[in-house]
Amino acid sequence: QNKDGTLLIVKARPIKQTTDVGFTQALVKKVKKLIVEAKPSSFHPELKARVRGEYAERVAESSSIFGQVAITAGVAGGILLLLIGGYFRSGRAIPIVLVPVLVSVFATFAIGALIYGSFNLATAFIFAILLGLGVDFAIHALARYQFERRRGRPSRSALRLSISSTGAAVAAGAITSIAVFWLLQLGRFRGFSQFGMMAGIGVLMALIATFTMVPSFITAIERCLPER
Repeated sequence: QNKDGTLLIVKARPIKQTTDVGFTQALVKKVKKLIVEAKPSSFHPELKARVRGEYAERVAESSSIFGQVAITAGVAGGILLLLIGGYFRSGRAIPIVLVPVLVSVFATFAIGALIYGSFNLATAFIFAILLGLGVDFAIHALARYQFERRRGRPSRSALRLSISSTGAAVAAGAITSIAVFWLLQLGRFRGFSQFGMMAGIGVLMALIATFTMVPSFITAIERCLPER
């Protein structure tokens, strides 16, 4: 309290760090609710109460960062649409490649929610990162399939060869990426350890989605609109 009594600071030290975004947001929200319930103006019309400090600043920063991540993910998704459609010169390639990736991303966040309950700031960038990492698997599988089709192989044979040969190489690359990400679990900083676990799970989900959804999509599209 200052000498003339016009300023009073009540300082609390929570037991969790500000990197736990879920806890920090809930804490700041609860304190603000307590201030509203206390009705400071009922004691004096000029009496004001505010939440300040590292936790309030982290909540403001996280809101800004999550907004930027959403914009970045949207821009990345738009660029992927253009690049995939342009590279394969076919609109059918877009759902074959992107839908499995999006499914794997949402599955990753669902699994992460079950494991951690809430995410930290480092994990917020997983969405954009997995779009870039996970899309590779489907691109390689589809490119090999189209290559075999151009060589005259029937659809089923081209698909089988794409998954068995190119799929094996893709799986080997995915396993090394998963191992590297999961090595971050050895670090003491919770932000990096959670990020590494989530990224490893995301790559694994993208690999599974590629082996299950890409062949299904190709088969379904070939039956409806056979490729010339």
